[in-house]
Amino acid sequence: MLSLKTIICISLLTIVLCIPLTNGDFVEKSTIHQFVITEVSPSEFYPSDVKTINITLQNIQEYPVYNISFKIDPSEAEPIKFIDELMKHYNGGLYPGEKYTIQYKIYIEDTLEKGVYYVPLTVMWSTLSYGVVTLVQEDLYIGIEVVEYPEDLKLDITDIIAPTNIKAGDTFIVKIKLKNIGKKKVDSIKAKLELPPGFASIGSDTEEYVESLEPNSSAETVFNIQVDKQAISQLYNFDFILEYRGENNRLITKNSSFGIMVDENPPVYIQDIILEPTMLTPGTEGLLMIQIVNAGTNKIKNVKISIYGGENLLLQSHNFIGEISPGNSETTSFGVYVNPEKIKIPEKIKKYGLNIQISYDDIIGNSYTKSKIYTLSVIKEESLIPISGNFIMILVGVFIFIIISYVIF
Repeated sequence: MLSLKTIICISLLTIVLCIPLTNGDFVEKSTIHQFVITEVSPSEFYPSDVKTINITLQNIQEYPVYNISFKIDPSEAEPIKFIDELMKHYNGGLYPGEKYTIQYKIYIEDTLEKGVYYVPLTVMWSTLSYGVVTLVQEDLYIGIEVVEYPEDLKLDITDIIAPTNIKAGDTFIVKIKLKNIGKKKVDSIKAKLELPPGFASIGSDTEEYVESLEPNSSAETVFNIQVDKQAISQLYNFDFILEYRGENNRLITKNSSFGIMVDENPPVYIQDIILEPTMLTPGTEGLLMIQIVNAGTNKIKNVKISIYGGENLLLQSHNFIGEISPGNSETTSFGVYVNPEKIKIPEKIKKYGLNIQISYDDIIGNSYTKSKIYTLSVIKEESLIPISGNFIMILVGVFIFIIISYVIF
């Protein structure tokens, strides 16, 4: 029976023999073709394309290979752009006649000229699946064809004319100008404006069609738009999609976008002003109550009421309310004290014009101010029985008559 020590030694030896050990100091150049590229799909590309390319290789020798690596050198791939992992691995074995497909994502610049571009693909492998192995390397070439000159078909968005700020319920026009800056006529042009929620086209569609554009000629698409009266105040994004046909009926798409801000001047107003008591005289104490309403669709913030012109009448000139939700109202009170030492009434009544000012912010931070003039009257204190000069003379006469009558009689 084997000892535990012997079993451990045999196990370690087995593991070592099964692990392929690479001689990293040396990569042997293959003297024969181990692989061929049997298929590249797709093989044709257009300027501005971003696509995944599938490359299929086949082992054409009569023995298997193992631990295969595939590498793209970006400097040697120019002007084709590879935009994902450049080194790929296959840890299994590839037997005679078997195929294996790798994928890369590539980008074709929009200025790349028509033609065939060859990109080197370095393949490395070993002929043993375990033990000390030597890597073998071979360079293959991928053919990528750009099938259209970039300057032949080129439609550009030269200008977007749209308001930057509107109000809820507004109707406005968006004009987008197109120009053929290529060398060939462009056919079947479709211009589509995608509207955000709360916006709708009026009297026109959101898709406009241009039959064709000759080189260096322009066209203008017009869209009539209305925003909902209940639209929330914020920045809305509009996407413009331009589609036209290239060679071989190929669909070419170009996107652009712009933003429009829906502003809201919230309809905030003073609903009621109540003065208690209703009649003021020097020395009177009371309250001036002001109710304000937010009739807008968004809450308002930092609401403050200030009253100017109430010196010697009001105990404070500013009250802070805070937030008011849409459709709600808030009431605030100002203490009233008619200071008899400061308020002099030369006649029967004196009127004071109070400037009531509401200041607030909307939900995006825009500040607003609204004012209203309120007239407050202070009347002069009179005797309980009003006495005129003639009445006094009559009283004096009556008094003298009574005295004379008393003396005589």
